[in-house]
Amino acid sequence: MKTSTLNFICIMFVLLDMITSPTGCGDHHHKSPRRDVAITGMVRSVDSTWAEIEGEVYLDNIAAYCSPVEFGVEYSDSTDKSMSNAVRIAASSMKEESFKVKITGLEPSKTYAYRTYLQCTSNVSYEGGIYYFHTLKAAAPDEE
Repeated sequence: MKTSTLNFICIMFVLLDMITSPTGCGDHHHKSPRRDVAITGMVRSVDSTWAEIEGEVYLDNIAAYCSPVEFGVEYSDSTDKSMSNAVRIAASSMKEESFKVKITGLEPSKTYAYRTYLQCTSNVSYEGGIYYFHTLKAAAPDEE
């Protein structure tokens, strides 16, 4: 086929899509989820052995592409740049898109990496940006 014929066929498909689309723009096919599905939140409080972290997930942005299994925060030693050894702490409820988790069992005076995640039934997951926090120094024992 000549290039002009192929171009004409492509233009006809675009026009047909515009005519049959409910919005008139042809944008109802193959939408991909927005990038801001999992937003890593702030460290709300931190001590020598625990940290409380916030996160957000936008379930409406992926409803057509993902059936969420769980979401929460994953954390790892700050030297694990790829977070391949991250430990996941799931949010206690999947009804709220904004959540807090408490990470316990941390080491004093250590830097950790963390991010929000959302896991889907299809083994697809979305992660927020990676951030860092530092646990406090352990309290000195009281002298008597």
